[in-house]
Amino acid sequence: MTRFAVLGTLAILGTAVHPLSGQQPKLKLQASDLLNQPLPGIRFSVAGMDSSASAPTNEFGKTAVLLPSTTKPGIAVELAVASSGDSKYVLFSPWNHIVVVPPFDSSIEVRVSLHKVGTKITIGELVITTVAERVVGSGFKVINGAPKDDWKENLAKVAREYNLSPQQLDAELRRSTSTDPYVRGVNALYNGLYREAVSLLSEAVKKPDLPLDRDLNAHVYLGHAQLRISNYREAAEAYRRAAAIAPNEPEVLNSLAVALERISDLSGAETQFRHVLEIKEKDARADPVELAVVLTNLGSVLQRRQKCADAEPYLMKALNLLKDPMSRPEDRLAIAYGNVAEVKNCSGDYQGADQYYQLELSIWKQVMGPTHPSYADKLYYYALKKYRESDYTTAEEYFKQAVAIWTPDPARRSDMILAFVMLGRTKLQTKDYAAAEENFSRALTEQSRGGDCGDGCITILADLADLYKAKADWKGAERSWARILDIRKTAPPSRTRDQGIARDSVSLAVSVFNQDDYDRAEPLLKEAASLSREVNLGDQALRTIQTALDRIAARRADRIKP
Repeated sequence: MTRFAVLGTLAILGTAVHPLSGQQPKLKLQASDLLNQPLPGIRFSVAGMDSSASAPTNEFGKTAVLLPSTTKPGIAVELAVASSGDSKYVLFSPWNHIVVVPPFDSSIEVRVSLHKVGTKITIGELVITTVAERVVGSGFKVINGAPKDDWKENLAKVAREYNLSPQQLDAELRRSTSTDPYVRGVNALYNGLYREAVSLLSEAVKKPDLPLDRDLNAHVYLGHAQLRISNYREAAEAYRRAAAIAPNEPEVLNSLAVALERISDLSGAETQFRHVLEIKEKDARADPVELAVVLTNLGSVLQRRQKCADAEPYLMKALNLLKDPMSRPEDRLAIAYGNVAEVKNCSGDYQGADQYYQLELSIWKQVMGPTHPSYADKLYYYALKKYRESDYTTAEEYFKQAVAIWTPDPARRSDMILAFVMLGRTKLQTKDYAAAEENFSRALTEQSRGGDCGDGCITILADLADLYKAKADWKGAERSWARILDIRKTAPPSRTRDQGIARDSVSLAVSVFNQDDYDRAEPLLKEAASLSREVNLGDQALRTIQTALDRIAARRADRIKP
């Protein structure tokens, strides 16, 4: 993924030479190593230009690189090392190869620092800042619309390039002592202190003397920090400012699209994702995994817009890219199968969706292992889907598998209880009342352990009441509603609590009425009516109560007729 970096003092903002009529603009460069020694024989290129058109650096490390004729000041261009002789050098700064073109009338050269691959670097404040930028910039990814920090993996990659261990590099990155708000903001972002990063980077972007390259990066990192604390509108604004400087930088546009999606500007998100895809597909160097991420993001937003038929080709293409053993992380391949399953389900192709869900599950089973709690999460999700489709046989099978994995794990006790509840509901749908009661009772026993029953017990007891109602076991239903009322009355006073008590009082009274026990039912019904009026429970509850009271009166009238 493209990296956003700071040129700092080793890479001063330079200039494109103002073109005379018929001449192309040029960017003056001076190349040096990390000891500030000039590097001759380095040939650079700018995206969109033939590298052979520009001369290699001279003995003083200087050259002028041709820019596209459409280049304008204030816009970012992409710089690359085209060749570096016998020794392999890579750009140290700017990491993302982005150079912001300053006004044409400036005469400052861009000092570009290079690192010789395989050699150790001397860690200093500038190096700390620049490497931190590289880690936080390239480690930020968006998968299925959700931000994912991939810093650990990227840290190891960067450390290998400098012949350091990840632990050594991490320790260096955490010891910054700078007072500059930009540097401190980058460091806070690296350390996961997102609110602090927002404060510092917001201060940095307000500085009138902030160089253009830092202005670009500061807005990108500010957007990243805002996104992580759910300030989506603020994130979108930061990314928009970055996109104004680098309008063809795919990672800026991708981040902007994500922020737009989060504020439900799905049309704007789709436009930006399409722009990102267009850029990536033209880039012969594009990483297949990252191209798959772009395709997935576009497919995801199309699906959210209910354009399921339009979304499917993009999600299928992402899946095919990840099928390549050379480019796929197995977990992403599983996610890709799941994405195709979801979009087929969205299109109404339920049989096709089922095939891809099964493929997704088979990969998760290989990746996680057949007894891993997270594999049970996948099984439960699939079971829930089948339950909603009324495929109760399949749902039961997968709920049972999830329960078997979660039961020995105390940390997943709440998940196990929920799976028992769903097994009970599945059995209730198939009218296997004995099995339904067994599962509900098991869930209730587990939920009651420790004495703190609460809402969890209320939910299970309500399921049991439904079961007893289906069996016409009104005595059992009465027991369930009585226990629910006892639990509700222990909760702190609130409107929600009072409405629950009124609603459950109606259910309790009706359960007693249906046992033909009118002497007990009548006062319960009258009490339920009073509670319902107090909390404005609604006309339906009052009609139910009045119907029962009228029937009690009619039955009594029948009994006293001569």
